Amino acid sequence: MPYLLSDLTTILQNEMGKLDKGRTAAPYMRLKAKIDEIKSDPRYQFMFSGLLVADTMSDFISKVFRLPSRGKPISLIDVSGVPSDITSTVVAVLSRLIFDFAIWGREEKTRPILLVCEEAHRYVPNEKNADTSSVGKILSRIAKEGRKYGISLGLITQRPSDLAEGVLSQCGTIITMRLNNDRDQSFVKAAMPEGSRGFLDAIPALRNRECIISGEGVSIPIRATFDDLEEFKRPASEDPSFSQLWTNSGGEEEMVARTVQRWRAGGR
Repeated sequence: MPYLLSDLTTILQNEMGKLDKGRTAAPYMRLKAKIDEIKSDPRYQFMFSGLLVADTMSDFISKVFRLPSRGKPISLIDVSGVPSDITSTVVAVLSRLIFDFAIWGREEKTRPILLVCEEAHRYVPNEKNADTSSVGKILSRIAKEGRKYGISLGLITQRPSDLAEGVLSQCGTIITMRLNNDRDQSFVKAAMPEGSRGFLDAIPALRNRECIISGEGVSIPIRATFDDLEEFKRPASEDPSFSQLWTNSGGEEEMVARTVQRWRAGGR
């Protein structure tokens, strides 16, 4: 529901005026101070620069969910530039938006949605690393109930043992690439179907682009190799050649200047 933040602070101020004791008003004062702090933070100026409030939810959902897709059915949401203290909150809000939209749009027979979380152990950590954030709760709910509403959850992580065990157990298809850590291997083995556990011995020896696929996505567990993409289609994920770069020299000043410029501009 769209509303003015100034209206919220006015309501808080009025409620504080009705309270007799300062101790009772302390939670209201903390909330009001936090809102004022966020409003004065330059990182959040894009949220508070407008004077008018408009209902843009339909336009936002159409853009984020690609409805209609117009030949581009995938949305990439980069949260690396979001302040770290609200990254989990942003992901939680987006996840809740997807889940609630699917629930209320069930009668519309809308297009199914696949939500993919990179570095998933940050959002659905195990009990030892849990930080009681709301993002873990909503992603766990999507993993358990999402199929009924046409939502699938894809979890990508290099540390599967840091994932919440209950969420991983809900994954119907597991694609396993090279893992060297014994704890990670044991965790993946426990989540794999019984017939595919014989492949576990090959996991530490898998080469680049090789994987083991098991679960609902394949008829039987298989060892597969991903296609070798053309160079201009590959993501910028190759490791730098340490030996080659250490032997080269020259142009360091210009390189540092360009890096600082990109750093300050926030563009890669």
